[in-house]
Amino acid sequence: MIQRLRRPIIISIHDVHPPVLSKVQAAIRLISDELGMSQVDLLVVPGAEWSRPQLDLLRRWQDQGIHLVGHGWNHRCRRIQTLYHRVHSWLISRDVAEHLSETETTICGLIDDCYAWFVEHGFQPPQMYVPPAWAMGPVSRQALAQRPFRYFEYLLGVFDSETDHFVRCAMVGYEADTVLRALTLRAVNRLNLAAGRWYPLRVSIHPHDFQLKLAASLRQLLKRISQMPVGTTVSVPQWLSGDKPSQRELSRVE
Repeated sequence: MIQRLRRPIIISIHDVHPPVLSKVQAAIRLISDELGMSQVDLLVVPGAEWSRPQLDLLRRWQDQGIHLVGHGWNHRCRRIQTLYHRVHSWLISRDVAEHLSETETTICGLIDDCYAWFVEHGFQPPQMYVPPAWAMGPVSRQALAQRPFRYFEYLLGVFDSETDHFVRCAMVGYEADTVLRALTLRAVNRLNLAAGRWYPLRVSIHPHDFQLKLAASLRQLLKRISQMPVGTTVSVPQWLSGDKPSQRELSRVE
């Protein structure tokens, strides 16, 4: 039962880039205005072609307290070389897991470029990075600890690079554009909602999910979460650090 879910709950909207901003805006309106939930994270794809008005819209959202999160660079892989990547592409990621066939050096450069984009465009730099399809690729945690982001999200949870601690989380998703995906996600979501009694729950939303095959299930879940106590929904930095600045942020200020 949703009432027995463990707090906190992290709600995120993925793949935020110019062609889907109207759908992102509608999702924010539903979550924040209609359902009254206090926090939603936006996973921003920086390598897209952003116009000044679109960047201004992102800034307004950030000024309203919405957390922006780094999400790859252009959300498209350059190539699919390894057997693992081919299987992953067929089962989960299609052509978006841009880390998987790259070297550690290339992945680190991509992550650094992602962070730099927010700085160059005048945003408050995000603390968190989520690779497309949660596929971090062949990069060590030691290498991640040297990147400007503090938190890195994987399929099974969140890595805090400052404390070298991995926090296990459950996750549900609703990007069901085929019957097979709908059946698979329904089964996986059932298991993860059960796990949400013991682990914090991440609710992963993609911009088109409210028009896809599990839209009713997504709306039902959001409505039930909105009936939980105030403060149930948080961002990862709010949850793990109380939104206090990290040591690397303090060192940049100094």
